Amino acid sequence: MDFVKLTDRMNAIVSQVQSVMKTGLMPYWDIDPEIIPASKAEPHMNIEANLHDGDKSVDLYVETSQGGQKFKDIPLSLNWRPFLRNLKITANSRRLMQYKVVHGCTASIDHVYTLDNVTYPYTPTSCWTLASGHCSPHPSYAVFIKKSAGSHLDAKIYFGGHNVEFQSSGPKKVNVLVNGNAVTVGEKEYIHEESGTEIFKVVKWGSTYHVYSFLKLWTFYDGHAVGIIPAPSTAGQHCGLCGNYNRNQYDEFDSKDHHQLKTSEELVEDYKWKC
Repeated sequence: MDFVKLTDRMNAIVSQVQSVMKTGLMPYWDIDPEIIPASKAEPHMNIEANLHDGDKSVDLYVETSQGGQKFKDIPLSLNWRPFLRNLKITANSRRLMQYKVVHGCTASIDHVYTLDNVTYPYTPTSCWTLASGHCSPHPSYAVFIKKSAGSHLDAKIYFGGHNVEFQSSGPKKVNVLVNGNAVTVGEKEYIHEESGTEIFKVVKWGSTYHVYSFLKLWTFYDGHAVGIIPAPSTAGQHCGLCGNYNRNQYDEFDSKDHHQLKTSEELVEDYKWKC
């Protein structure tokens, strides 16, 4: 958080928030909080939280222009899960994953973890390449990736004539385009509709973007990797770098015309689309 051109009233509010934080974190502080003034708002504050132990405790890292401080194992008396709307996984979702009704695939800059639980190395190219697609007479989605600058990936996701594209332009710098037009995804989710019907929504949590289309696909993207969780109905009708999704771990290099390729390089070459 960066505090720019604050009014006196906002300076007072920020100062009060800092004072409350110091009071609450005092038992976990290894320095005297009195030596850090609370009467003047800092121009910058960064807070990182890592929940663990079933969301019953949290590790905090708080950084201002005066430096950073870590606070370990702070107990939480509130149930925080309902407030984490972008990371929330319901009990039903966890159960579906546990019983392998739904599966996920991840394509990073150098490895692919397939829908049938196989990990293999690969080298992405600057050409759009099919990572995951519903290969049926009536396909519902397709996800393409390509190498960007440095260790970054770009991604493009299609839903029935609509698309959302993520262009990585540097560390934590991502441009989001919907049907070729730039959109802003901030604190509020972006919902794309047609004739009043929701096609997909885009939500940002930290530096990760989540794209969700009901009963079709959930995708997450952070500039370095793309995660894909397709609907269970795509099992046996899937193609791309994420495998054929047939629960057989020994035929993942399935080509577009359904013959087995020998290497991941051949697989990438086969699923190239636009360069």
